[in-house]
Amino acid sequence: MPSKSVRFIPEAEAELEQAATWYEERIVGRGGLFVRAVRDAVGLIAEEPDRWPLRPSGTRRYVMAGYPYLLFYRESKSLLEIVAVAHARRRPDYWRGR
Repeated sequence: MPSKSVRFIPEAEAELEQAATWYEERIVGRGGLFVRAVRDAVGLIAEEPDRWPLRPSGTRRYVMAGYPYLLFYRESKSLLEIVAVAHARRRPDYWRGR
């Protein structure tokens, strides 16, 4: 089965950029590694979007390996929409209105 198209909503894209900048400011090259890890995770999600549990909000949650981040996404027939790149220990569910 071919993987679906993926789109980050603008807020999720901004969160990805902010987190990558934070990592990069601490260790040169770490920001790029974080972005790569997110892109790899998105690839896994796109191939098997139903693998992660459906939440009451209609989204699914992917727990990042090696980083304290969660990817929240929703899907339609042809599109996966990343709605949050959320730090696991800060402001739970702040993104719910998206």
